[in-house]
Order: sequence, then structure tokens, then C-alpha cells
Amino acid sequence: MSFTHWKRWLQSAAVVGALVAAVYGFYRLTLDPELVARNQSLSEELSRLEARNRRLETDNAALESEIARLRSEDAESVHHARTSLGMVRPGEVVYQFPAPSPVEPPAGRTP
Repeated sequence: MSFTHWKRWLQSAAVVGALVAAVYGFYRLTLDPELVARNQSLSEELSRLEARNRRLETDNAALESEIARLRSEDAESVHHARTSLGMVRPGEVVYQFPAPSPVEPPAGRTP
């Protein structure tokens, strides 16, 4: 065989090899069952994370509006300080009554 025949044969082999590599790569990227399953699980995780992100954005918006309301209204901030934080003004007297303990049935009797 002459040099031109070898050169032509190598070119043909290279083209066939490139086609085989392309087909194999296409299979691995699109049809491989492991990758399809992984893609599905990642898509589901993405959906869950996007839903969680939307919920957190809603919660943040509610908290921001509450902060704005507490900063703008004095009565609201006083109410919040008294109920949530247990704060009192100087000179005020706080009366606390203990919660009644539950009544237990007499010994020997079951309801």
C-alpha cells in the first residue's frame, strides 16, 4: 500500500471513530438510565427547594411588614413589649396568679 492509501485509510478511521464517540457521548448524556434517574431526582429537589424559597420569601415579607408596623406605631410596640417580652413601665405593679393545678381523682377510683 502506498502512503496515500494509508493516509486515506487513517482519515476514514478517524471519521468513523469520531462518529462512534459522538454516538456514545449522545447515549451517555441523554439515554443512560443512571443519568436519567439522577436528572429526575435533581429536578424533584429543585422543585422542593424552589417551593421552600417561595415560602421563606413570604415569611420574610410578613416579618418585614411586622417590623415596619412595630417601628411606626408606638401603641403596637408597647403592646408587643408587654405581651411577648413581659416588660412593664417604671412604677407599675404586676400581679401574677399561679395556674391552678389539675385536680387528681381520689386514690382507688378511676374515671
